Amino acid sequence: DTFLAEKISVFSIDFAGCGLSDGDFVTLGWREREDLEAVLDYLAEMPHVISHVALYGRSMGAATAMLVASDDRFYHRIVGMVLDSCYASVRQVLLELADKYVGKVP
Repeated sequence: DTFLAEKISVFSIDFAGCGLSDGDFVTLGWREREDLEAVLDYLAEMPHVISHVALYGRSMGAATAMLVASDDRFYHRIVGMVLDSCYASVRQVLLELADKYVGKVP
């Protein structure tokens, strides 16, 4: 509501396999970046409506935002980012998930 009061539009998505979206698995940002790239391409088609794009991501969303923002095709379209609770190591996340669901990985 605060954003809207300041006349700031919000475009919110759930990645496949998260929130209200269909899907059975996530890829910790690798495939999810395709969803975010599609959103940025969509918003780029509306320059008369959209003047600036900032990204907010939490956990996997933060990792996805960093992946997309570092891509030469997209970095110039993003004016800012808020990255909340981004993991520092995908390897560590994978090891923790494997330990939780299938057992210790050497």
